[in-house]
Amino acid sequence: MVALAMACAIRRAAVLSACARYARHFFTSFASHIMQHQTQSYPAIDLAKFLFAFVIVGIHTTVFCQFKWLDMGFDVFSRVAVPFFFAASGFFFFNKPVSGPNCARFAKRLLILYLIYSAIFVLIRSILKSEFDSEGIFLTMVSGIRHLWFLHALLFGTMIAAILVRFIKKPWIVYLITALCLVFRWCTATMWPLFAHIDFLAPLHGSQQEAAFIGLWNALCFALPMVLVGHRLSQSEPKFSMFGNLIAVFLSFMLLGAETYISSAILHTDSRTIYLSCVPLAFFAMRLCQQIQHPKDLAVSLFMRKTSTLIYCIHPAFILTPGAYIAPGIARFAVVSLCALAFGILVYWGSKQRHGGWLRYFQ
Repeated sequence: MVALAMACAIRRAAVLSACARYARHFFTSFASHIMQHQTQSYPAIDLAKFLFAFVIVGIHTTVFCQFKWLDMGFDVFSRVAVPFFFAASGFFFFNKPVSGPNCARFAKRLLILYLIYSAIFVLIRSILKSEFDSEGIFLTMVSGIRHLWFLHALLFGTMIAAILVRFIKKPWIVYLITALCLVFRWCTATMWPLFAHIDFLAPLHGSQQEAAFIGLWNALCFALPMVLVGHRLSQSEPKFSMFGNLIAVFLSFMLLGAETYISSAILHTDSRTIYLSCVPLAFFAMRLCQQIQHPKDLAVSLFMRKTSTLIYCIHPAFILTPGAYIAPGIARFAVVSLCALAFGILVYWGSKQRHGGWLRYFQ
């Protein structure tokens, strides 16, 4: 009897131990899942994209054109907006495995956005011209109407980046290839007067001004390097403190100011599209945003995430319509920004309604 009691006690202890191990494993896995979910939420990146969308509105409405020094400062600051959008898109894309289904979903979303807004602008331009906008159709095919070059370049740049990352196993080789693309475009565009005497570069410089090729150059030499900045961010952990990243952002911004001054005031370059200092500036700005957990309200963060791209894509429609009757400057910026924001709020609200699911394709 004693032996039987001891055996039962041992069996109960083993069962309790197994249950404890199972519970510990369950709660550890659950906590790990929660932590992983939290690390994938970056509200400061959503906020930065939302604010940069209005910076781009300011570029297209020449918001400070009446104030010389403000306009010059804004010209430097605004250079980081599009690189940040590229880097953020690359970061979120490469946070997921580079697989066929993920690439297909990304390409589908961008293509739908691109076609919707291209159709909107072809329609508006056709109405304003009182004839069908065949030029808009051509631009849609090769590079993008007005600001929509960003979506065109992002789509092709990200797909090229995914192919390189998938088939070239050493990331440093991929970064070297894209760095060469970036430096090449920098030499033949932003700093062209320094290299204009090199004969074999002249035809390549000329091709960058042709509408048939501009989309290719934007994808290879602008979108691709900045998207791969996002790839690097997704594959590494922050090495600097928040203060260290803030200092790095400040120093990169000073370098951007120097580049801008050299290309505009000294070289008088016509096409100033690529700045090498935008690479560290976008990188450290993203790192800083990764470390900031504000705003805390997830609903606000989601709204900004959904509407930042929409505001970027739709605002020129309001420049062509109500904005056309207002002189460039702060007034035009205010009107266009309010119209774009109101449109974004309506689309976001409508997409949450029973029959408004189709509106999510505008975001």
